[in-house]
Amino acid sequence: MVNNVTNLPPTVALIPAMFAKSSCVWNPLLYAVKNEDLRNSLIEVVKRFSRENTVAPIAIVTTSS
Repeated sequence: MVNNVTNLPPTVALIPAMFAKSSCVWNPLLYAVKNEDLRNSLIEVVKRFSRENTVAPIAIVTTSS
């Protein structure tokens, strides 16, 4: 245990702050993984989005000179 906080390196002081701030990212992801209804809805949205944004292959036209 550190008795004098002024001797604490900045890197060590940064770790708890990063854990606290990362919870807003991890909580929704964990909820999505654990909740089957939300997971199925997200999969459906991704499928629909990928279908709408598919690009037709470009045909390469060559002309003989």
